[in-house]
Amino acid sequence: MAATENQEIVITGIQGERSDNDESIGILQRFEMWMLLRQKMKIKQKVIFFRLLATMANAGLPILKSLAILERQEKDPVSKMFFGKMIAGIKSGKNLSATLRDFGGSFTDAECSIIESGEKTGKLNGALVQLADQVEKVADISNKLKGALIYPAGIVLVMILCIGVLMTFVVPKLVTMFGDRSKLPPITQFLMTVSDFFVGYWWLLIIVFIGLFLAVNMWRTTPEGHYRFDMALLYIPIVGVIVRKVVLSKFSRVLSNLLSSGISIVESLRIVSQVVDHEVYRQRIMLLREDIKK
Repeated sequence: MAATENQEIVITGIQGERSDNDESIGILQRFEMWMLLRQKMKIKQKVIFFRLLATMANAGLPILKSLAILERQEKDPVSKMFFGKMIAGIKSGKNLSATLRDFGGSFTDAECSIIESGEKTGKLNGALVQLADQVEKVADISNKLKGALIYPAGIVLVMILCIGVLMTFVVPKLVTMFGDRSKLPPITQFLMTVSDFFVGYWWLLIIVFIGLFLAVNMWRTTPEGHYRFDMALLYIPIVGVIVRKVVLSKFSRVLSNLLSSGISIVESLRIVSQVVDHEVYRQRIMLLREDIKK
């Protein structure tokens, strides 16, 4: 009896340890999945992914086997988790487009729709090659926009720093050269007052600047704020012209790829409205879509 009771205690202890281990493994897997869903596949990785998948699909390999090959060859742990999740989605009965829609942060609605159209028409390899070219060119356009905006943003930042240095260090030294301020011109007196404010309340200026920055970002999260901010960008000299050209380039390129994939004009316009990433143009495109539907 004593031996039996001891065996039962040992078995119970082992089962308890297993249940604790299973629970810890389950928590770890959920944490890894949460981290995976928050990660985004880089542009270069996505282009390589589409091209390799297209090559293997053209060679006649099934999608599941192709993803397994990519997973084995991948060294980046985040990318391996991506491929593992894709393989699990395919094994659960989903097709490639439905599986990629689970990674909304990495694959856009336009990309998933083009893949879905390729699956329906039996031209998945062509759709993947088309997507690789599209992602590469759209990323190039976005990089050119960022590069074009860096120069004017740098000039504005340098101007602000120069004004701050002049008001904080240069003007106070010049003030000592003058006697009675009341005899100076009004503009000079105003300049000295501003300099005194910079010297005495520089910390307040920093707080105001940070507060304005946060307030503008919060305002942009609202529908009206997002629309007003994007509208204001269009009226800034030089910047507005660049933004218009970039948005129209994205619009024409993505719309052309969607239509050539066999997607209807109404659905293509809905998808493109999300791709342009500009609220003013998005609303205009949706109005155009409603007119076409009528």
